[in-house]
Amino acid sequence: INTGHRVIQDRTVFEDAHIFAKNLFASSLMSSRDWQTYTALFEGIVPALRTPDLLIHISASLPTLQKRIAKRGRDYEQKLPAQYLERLGHLYEEWILGYTQSPLIVIEGDELDFVNEDKAFAWICNAIETQGLGKPLLQ
Repeated sequence: INTGHRVIQDRTVFEDAHIFAKNLFASSLMSSRDWQTYTALFEGIVPALRTPDLLIHISASLPTLQKRIAKRGRDYEQKLPAQYLERLGHLYEEWILGYTQSPLIVIEGDELDFVNEDKAFAWICNAIETQGLGKPLLQ
């Protein structure tokens, strides 16, 4: 975990606790006892975890999320209710507003199509490089 080597992750344990597990509890899909146990375990392991060198958050509206989900074509994602995506979006925004563990880049996903537009991808690469993470990491 703390080898000093750089790792790129799509999700972190921090998101699991602050977004996904919190959503399960708020949706009554996790009991109070399980939430308290989960929270205690999370808080117990956090000191042993290496915090990210950089967190990149892509903020996007529900219509943008739905378009991208449809384009990916993953069966299990096609069935995600809009209400679920909205709840996750609110939890992400709440978490990002208070995030201080590392440098943060927020990408406006409604405005930047970094998958299809070279200029948008270049902007993101530049933003990452300004945080001291060079091109070898991006390739």
